[in-house]
Amino acid sequence: MKIGKGLKRILDDKGISQKELAKKIGKSETSLSLIIQDKTQPRKDTLELISQALNVSTELLLVLSIEEDDIPDNKKEHYSILWPMIESSLLTLLKED
Repeated sequence: MKIGKGLKRILDDKGISQKELAKKIGKSETSLSLIIQDKTQPRKDTLELISQALNVSTELLLVLSIEEDDIPDNKKEHYSILWPMIESSLLTLLKED
């Protein structure tokens, strides 16, 4: 799971810069950049601040962070079929905010 990947998707979709988000959550741009690059994992309270600032649930952020490597081998075929539809639907929901 790469939280930075999911976070980047949401930022791009909402047209929010890393600088804007860092300011909203009271973190440095460097600290946020490390999260987005998946070099560090945010603490639970930081993850909640990010979700609130982006007006998305923490669960949505986590789901968008799932990667194929996170899926058990015996489920990867299902993932490869279903994930594109799920991801597209979730990103569509973000645009309706």
